[in-house]
Amino acid sequence: MSFSQNKKEEILLVTKSLRSSLLTRHHYLAFPSLVITNYYTLTQGKLFGSNLCERLINEDITINEILINQRWQIPRWIYLQEICLLMFFLEIKNKNKDFFYERVNGILRETFVERCLEIFLKVNRVSLNSLITSKKFKTLYKGIKKRKELTHIAQISLSPFTKNPNVKVGITNMEVMENDLLGAITDKPNLKENKRKKHFNLLNEAEKEKVDILLLPETSVPLDWLFAYTDESKRKNRSIIFGLEHFSHNNNCFNFSIAALPFTIGKTRDVLVVPRLKNHYSPSEEHEILTYGKLIPMQIPNFYHLFIWRNIQFTVFNCYELANISDRGHFKSYVDIVFAIEYNKDINYFSNVAESCCRDIHCFFAQANTSKYGDSRIVAPQETQNMNLVRVKGGNNNVILTHELNIEELRGFQKKRLPYQLVDKTFKPTPPDYNHAIVDKRGKVS
Repeated sequence: MSFSQNKKEEILLVTKSLRSSLLTRHHYLAFPSLVITNYYTLTQGKLFGSNLCERLINEDITINEILINQRWQIPRWIYLQEICLLMFFLEIKNKNKDFFYERVNGILRETFVERCLEIFLKVNRVSLNSLITSKKFKTLYKGIKKRKELTHIAQISLSPFTKNPNVKVGITNMEVMENDLLGAITDKPNLKENKRKKHFNLLNEAEKEKVDILLLPETSVPLDWLFAYTDESKRKNRSIIFGLEHFSHNNNCFNFSIAALPFTIGKTRDVLVVPRLKNHYSPSEEHEILTYGKLIPMQIPNFYHLFIWRNIQFTVFNCYELANISDRGHFKSYVDIVFAIEYNKDINYFSNVAESCCRDIHCFFAQANTSKYGDSRIVAPQETQNMNLVRVKGGNNNVILTHELNIEELRGFQKKRLPYQLVDKTFKPTPPDYNHAIVDKRGKVS
């Protein structure tokens, strides 16, 4: 046996020992939660390189149960952020439908957050059940006898850590390149340095402006940068809502929205990452995906979230989902803000949808679209000349426009009944059948 062969085997042995000992610097990894998987502890699989995340979906990234049960072997705290991302990949890897929820005794239930909290408890011996809860908000049915489920909404709540519900929202004005969209659909995502710098500049500007919630367009963040974005949310204590670029598994082409919601455990910062598969792909999006032999992942019923975070209530719509008037209407009286991530050419139509949603649901409405088509905006349920708090299109440079939303003022107006609202005139009157009684309950975790 040659010297070089001996050396190679020695290096592999040392590498294997280092990985199994878990004594490497985990924060250098592009995906740190790999350290609690069989992929990291039992194989010599690659830990770096382009398209790492898409490759990992096809690998054995199941959790090493022996390691979890012998917690003393893990030399550090495992963040909920890391567990959420690992569970996200396992969900994609192991399912073909019904992502992030299951039917238990015939009843639909959101299970993604529950499972993440269970793993967190096993790994860290600390329960987050008093801080984070997931439960059914409502299930909408069609018909009386068959009761066909149309829409399921899960309520995700994080215990408040501030008495002031007002939030500073940052809307990104950035161009989502068509070539990047096509590259992602055809499994050739653009991860070049110049694109990375543009994203880093946006995150740095969000820190400079000290925004509470940063909103980016649909399909704007490559899958391989998911950890970087959620880590920024954790470190800066900033919620980030964005769309992942398309990626594929088992020939299904996925379009996910991501809500990264930071919180604190004592003095430790962490973040709950909540992914959601797009319910309604647009006709042009379906055409592009099917052109390249990919499939559209379907799940029935439609699935949405009602978030309670920092004393505010909001939901997230992914572009073409807004065209479903029934889905929008489910949130009337229940939200302070509707966030919309978009990649959309039909500005006139979606502009009308934004204004209609804002007034019919009676809430703030914030949307981020690619700067090429524009109409990224924040809208308030006010008179036409005052309703656009922020509105932007175009430009060669990516920027963030901010506005602080006065949630308390909006709720104070909504508590009033119609005759008194006409005297106030701060906002447009609430729509018919608006439930004034539940406004006081908004933002409170029950």
